[in-house]
Amino acid sequence: MPDKRIVIRHGHVLTMDPELGDIADGDVLIQGSQIAAVGPGLAAPGAAEIDARGMIVAPGLVDTHWHLWNTLLRSMSDGGAGYFRVTVGLGLLFGPDDVYQGTRLGCAEAINSGITTVHDWCHNLRTPGHADGPRTACGQIATLAGAGLLGPDLQVVHANCASDAEVAALAEAGCPVSVSPFSELLIGYGLPRTADLLAAGLPVGLSVDSTALTGNADMFAIMKLTQGLVNADAADEFAMTARQALALGTIEGARSLGLGAVTGSLTPGKQADLILVDTGAPNLGVFTDPAQMLVAAAQSANVHTVLCGGRFLKRDGALVTLDPVEIAAAARAALAGVRARA
Repeated sequence: MPDKRIVIRHGHVLTMDPELGDIADGDVLIQGSQIAAVGPGLAAPGAAEIDARGMIVAPGLVDTHWHLWNTLLRSMSDGGAGYFRVTVGLGLLFGPDDVYQGTRLGCAEAINSGITTVHDWCHNLRTPGHADGPRTACGQIATLAGAGLLGPDLQVVHANCASDAEVAALAEAGCPVSVSPFSELLIGYGLPRTADLLAAGLPVGLSVDSTALTGNADMFAIMKLTQGLVNADAADEFAMTARQALALGTIEGARSLGLGAVTGSLTPGKQADLILVDTGAPNLGVFTDPAQMLVAAAQSANVHTVLCGGRFLKRDGALVTLDPVEIAAAARAALAGVRARA
């Protein structure tokens, strides 16, 4: 609907655009699927209005690496089997509909959590109707570099055990890297190399990876953990600010996927991917530094509204286009079928 106009008024707008900055009492005008204007007191005759008083208006969050299909196996990696044994063993028994149900469940969670961009690593496609991917291991980056395969079109995931020479090779080639701190810690890959990757000038994004291992898709918690790990490793409270962590979950994540001109900031001309976070709940409640509030205090339950491409996907705290009860029921039935076949 290219003629549809929506204006979001009186929110605290975190544009994540360095030229636009923050607007304490700002408006966002949406025309069709794009952001038309950002600023205070925008003229928008005939536009549908949303009152965003008491809310933080921010870009939709960007996930740069998520195996959505195995959302069906949520929290099944513990208890001695381990992530790879569970996902490979049960993944072999997935049919096309099981992949679909896991992916749909993950998408519903993404929307509910304020994630509007997902890079889906769907590595359980063994037939045209439904491709196994290698696990991260030492030496792979050097092998790729030696074969001349590194470049801005190749995303590297984790890179926890990358040598300094491999990090330098990634930087020289302009390879983007996706880090997923929760999964890397839980599976025992070691500490993320986020600070080293950023210091080398690499494009870096954050990711959920797999809820079979991490349990949920809370990008707010992922940003918070990222900041904490960088500061702990540097023994410096200010090594990474909350705003820098928020950038990794928005504009820098988008850039790492080659989508910096499309999404990741509230810049006129970009796709209207944005979230409204209600600050009235007890875990927020007072308005202080909005970037730190999102990174350190916000939770998925605080996401009041989600628009993707100008389309409402969540409003007044509830999903609009998806039925979470039906989706969960279908996912449970699909998992029961996989377990029965196992």
